[in-house]
Amino acid sequence: MHDRAARKPADSAATRGGSLYHVAMPSVRRIIDANANRAREALRVMEEAARFLLNDEKLMRGLKELRHDFAQALSAIPGLEANRDTTGDVGTTVKTTAEQTRESVVDVVIAAGKRLSEALRAIEEYGKTLGDAVGSAGFAASIEKLRYRGYVLGQKLTAALGTGGAARSEAGRMCSPPRWMPAPTAFRCARRRWTPAGCSSGRPMSSSSVAAGQA
Repeated sequence: MHDRAARKPADSAATRGGSLYHVAMPSVRRIIDANANRAREALRVMEEAARFLLNDEKLMRGLKELRHDFAQALSAIPGLEANRDTTGDVGTTVKTTAEQTRESVVDVVIAAGKRLSEALRAIEEYGKTLGDAVGSAGFAASIEKLRYRGYVLGQKLTAALGTGGAARSEAGRMCSPPRWMPAPTAFRCARRRWTPAGCSSGRPMSSSSVAAGQA
């Protein structure tokens, strides 16, 4: 009896709560804090595009208001930063090749918009587990509304930057001179002529079509 009592594990959050809830809470708060940082950074990237690339006060204001409303929503979880452990985060050194390069400012904004929506979704889902002390249902609902606002603003921003974002970027790549053609040589795209100065849209014609067009 005494041996069994000695081997009994010390009282823990898991045994007190009867579930994983209390054990997981610090980790959940770390998840929310990390994604809050991602969301804030993404919003700032998008806001700067509206401000400096587009000089669009209305769009910039909408993004700024979203950023401030997000900060207000996070105030429901006091002391969130206390759960931060950057040096102990195993994900800080994990990178992919794709995230290290951007082909245009449109790609920068598209990536920021995706990062914003993903971060807000993570906060929303994990926020549902925070319990009555935080008012998890109301908190998650407020983040959901912010996420939808982010969708709308992101779409407006990419449209203003390039009428279609990724599609425009792809069209720009397709309208680059073929590798087999010397750089100074001009050739005709499907809709306009390319010169060494560049071309904003269209796609290259085949080599035979190009030759015919230059004849």
